[in-house]
Amino acid sequence: MRGMLSLFRRIEVFDDTYLPENFLHRDREMEELMACIKPLEHGIQGYNALLHGRPATGKTTAVQKVFQQIEESSSRIRCVYVNVALKPSAWGTLAEACLRLTGQNALPDKGTGVIHLVDSIFRKLSKKRNSLVLCLDEFTSMPTKELQTVVAPFLRPWEFSAVSREVKTSIILVSSSLQSPRFRSAVVSSLCPRWIEFKPYSAEQMHDILKVRAEAGFGPRVVSDEALWLLATAAKDLRHAIRLLRLAGEIAESRGTKVGVDDVEKAFERLPDSHVASMRLSEAERRILDEIQSRGSMRSGEIYSFSERELGLKRTRTRQILASMIRKGILNSETVNHRGLTKVFTVARGWKSC
Repeated sequence: MRGMLSLFRRIEVFDDTYLPENFLHRDREMEELMACIKPLEHGIQGYNALLHGRPATGKTTAVQKVFQQIEESSSRIRCVYVNVALKPSAWGTLAEACLRLTGQNALPDKGTGVIHLVDSIFRKLSKKRNSLVLCLDEFTSMPTKELQTVVAPFLRPWEFSAVSREVKTSIILVSSSLQSPRFRSAVVSSLCPRWIEFKPYSAEQMHDILKVRAEAGFGPRVVSDEALWLLATAAKDLRHAIRLLRLAGEIAESRGTKVGVDDVEKAFERLPDSHVASMRLSEAERRILDEIQSRGSMRSGEIYSFSERELGLKRTRTRQILASMIRKGILNSETVNHRGLTKVFTVARGWKSC
C-alpha cells in the first residue's frame, strides 16, 4: 500500500491493459472501423477490416473502444476479441470465442471438434438473433491453414448450416505488419478487407497522450512539460514512454519531488533495455537527422526553420530534440562565427541507428 502522500493517484493507468477514457488522435481510424460494423445494426452483413501499423500505435485500444461503444449502444451486436498470439490454433481461438459468447468460466472439452465449436457459436447467436464482430488480434501468429479454418465459416455464415443462415458477421484482423493472409482464392474474395493504417504517433501526439496519462495517474502539474517532451521525443514508442513515465514517477517519489527531466533521464538508465531503446529515433529525430545528413551540416537557424516548416515544431522543442540527440551521440555541434555566433550541427561519425 502506498502512503497518503504518494505521488501516484491512480497507478493502474500506467498498465499495458489500461483502457484510456480519452483516446486521442485516432478518431479517423475509429470512424473507419465503426463504418465496417454499422451495417450489422440493420441486419446486413458487415464489412471486414485489416488494421495494420507498428506496435504501440493504438490498434488494439481502438478495437476495444469501438467494441465498448457498440456494447453500450446495441443489444443486437456481440463483439468478441481474441488475441491469437495467446491461442495460436484454430481450436484455441474458437474455444476462446465460444467462452466469451457463453460467459462460461471454463473452456470447452478438448475433445470438442472445431466444427462443433463453430456450430455452438452460431447457435448462441441465432438463438438471440445477434450479429457477431470477431476480432483476431496478432493474427499472423497463427499458421495460415489454421487461420483459414477459423475465418472461413464467419465470412459466409449462410453456407455453414441452417442455424447460421440469418447470422450476420464482420471480421476484424489486426497485425503489426503489412502481411496479408494467404488464403485460398475463395476465402480471399469473401474476406476483401478494408485496410486501416495506424501511423506512428508524432512527437506532438505523443506529448498530448502522455500529458493526459500523467494527469490521470499523478494529477495536474505533477510532471513537468519538459519531462513529457523528453519522453515524447526520446522513447522508442508510446508503450515505452508510458513505462518510463511510471518509473520516473517512482524515482521522483523516492526523492519526495515532482517528476522532472532528471527523473526521466534516470528512468532511461534503469529500465531494462533502455539503452538500446533510447538510441532508437523518434519520427522528429529521424526527419531532422535525415535533413542534416542530406546537407552535410546545418546551422541551428536552418534546423529551426526546417523543423517549424516541415514538422510544426517550435524553436524550444527543436532545441530540446537537438540536445537529446547530442546527448545520445547522434549529432556533434560546433560554435562558429557566422554573422554572429551560431552552432553548426553534423552527424556523429560512425553513427548507426537501431
